[in-house]
Amino acid sequence: MAAFGSALVGLDADKRLGLEGEPVPTTQQFELLGDEGTSELFALPADVYVLAAMNEADTSVEPLDVAFLRRFAPYRLEPQPTVLRAHLGLPGSQAALKDKPENSLDVYEALVQGWEVLNKAILLARGGAYQLGHGALMHRAASQSSMAAAKEYALEAWATIRGHLDEVFFGDTRAMIDILRAEDVASPYSVEESVFAGQSVSRIVGPNRLDGEQLYRLLFLIVDS
Repeated sequence: MAAFGSALVGLDADKRLGLEGEPVPTTQQFELLGDEGTSELFALPADVYVLAAMNEADTSVEPLDVAFLRRFAPYRLEPQPTVLRAHLGLPGSQAALKDKPENSLDVYEALVQGWEVLNKAILLARGGAYQLGHGALMHRAASQSSMAAAKEYALEAWATIRGHLDEVFFGDTRAMIDILRAEDVASPYSVEESVFAGQSVSRIVGPNRLDGEQLYRLLFLIVDS
């Protein structure tokens, strides 16, 4: 609060200038640096609207977060599979995944469904604020010219998904084992058990970067199990 002080209070509707731009008894003024380099008093007009974005999962100083939130009318954004499907050129409804992809749309279908399943796991384990939005997987135009191009796009998207999973489930090896289906023989990942300081330790082993076939197989397992 101290860092923003009266400027933060000035966001309140009843602390603005009047409808004609005149100060009213409840107007909250705050200092700004003027063109001449000196401090000038300023207050927000009544017809100025402030738009802001906030990820509740990134909260740092809780009292300040609350002070900001109560001065805004919240509009919550949720992951939208339909938007991602349209970006990838997919039909609006889901299709059953094939054991092996036959074209670019099969690859994109597995990507979207895998992302949805993982978001549900994140929702249950950490809460809605930690879900990965559809925009994170719309990093560039999605080519449908070839299956190879679709696999490359999916691999780029998976790098984003995997990085997010590692952050959300940091230190929770059990959760990552389940998410990556590491105990399934068909998964590109596996679990290595060892003993350290007299305690059993589990570690996920596997390729640092999946290839297109490995990724499709993993997405299939994620959706199918």
